[in-house]
Amino acid sequence: MSTVTAVIPVFYPERRQNLPIVVEALRAGSRVPDEIIVWNNGEPIDPIDGVSVVQSHRNVGCQGRFYAALMAKSDIVLFTHDDLLVGRDTLDDLVDWHYQDPKAVWAMHGRVATDGGYEAWRSLKATSGGSPTRLDVALGRCDLVPASILRTILSRYHWPATVEMDDLWFSASARLQGIDLLLPPMPESAQFRKLSSQGVGYCHQADWYQQRDACARRIIPDALGAWPWRAGQLVTA
Repeated sequence: MSTVTAVIPVFYPERRQNLPIVVEALRAGSRVPDEIIVWNNGEPIDPIDGVSVVQSHRNVGCQGRFYAALMAKSDIVLFTHDDLLVGRDTLDDLVDWHYQDPKAVWAMHGRVATDGGYEAWRSLKATSGGSPTRLDVALGRCDLVPASILRTILSRYHWPATVEMDDLWFSASARLQGIDLLLPPMPESAQFRKLSSQGVGYCHQADWYQQRDACARRIIPDALGAWPWRAGQLVTA
């Protein structure tokens, strides 16, 4: 049976209080992670028994989740969040979907490109019923990624990218290499619950979605399926 490492990035000091219940939710599931790694971007946090805490000496933003994932000892990585509680069957059901397509990224929250700017793109979350849906962007909120696929994606990930655009660059790198981003149907017992997003800074700025739109237009295929790639590499200019 495949092993799973859960990665929890802690971005804001206001959310450190969430960590014990985020971990508790993971451990209360019908399938429990074999390893839990916390990437902490801020001040030191209180230790949690059985949890590996990586204390960053500089704030690398959302990209911290990738640094932590590269330390994972398991076959599969589950990206969760510091303001998200998994459901009882989240991990169990995601692993079942992984066995159906072990070369895909299974994401429970994402966007599908449509006409118009990024803000107009369809935002989708896993719900019950239906069949898997292909995504253009996996948002990193409860994504299951095989460790070998993760290394392949990160081999072309644009590390100098703006740290808060990590999901766009990750998704673009996956799509460039023919890796599917799939949103699975999930029963209510497997859906995640969002906590209060305290401390959010970037996405409250007036031009936040304009910045994401500009980035997405450079690196994500548009609604007509055109690919803005040059020489097989991510376009960075």
